[in-house]
Amino acid sequence: MDLTAHLARQRAFALATFGPGLRDEALAAHIRKELVEVAEAGDHAHAAEEWVDVVILASEAALRRLEASGAADPAAALAELLARKMAANEARRWPDWRELPPGAPVEHVRD
Repeated sequence: MDLTAHLARQRAFALATFGPGLRDEALAAHIRKELVEVAEAGDHAHAAEEWVDVVILASEAALRRLEASGAADPAAALAELLARKMAANEARRWPDWRELPPGAPVEHVRD
């Protein structure tokens, strides 16, 4: 799958369906709703679908922000941002997850 093409398709659909603008408040509210659905999902496959809803909503919010920042191609900019952020995470120091309480977030070490 071509991630940039997928994000461009998603962006076109969202603009036609939900209109222009940032829509941060609406997208954040929808993400919170989906996170409740993740927690209430009865099986792994259903939970995975709910997580995908969160991914779509979060990427839509990022696409709208990138467009507002002047990105000529928000889809390509988001694909690049995802790659850069993953590289940054790989370069960070992380605590041993086995030493954290169950359910605690594993956050990078802040120097």
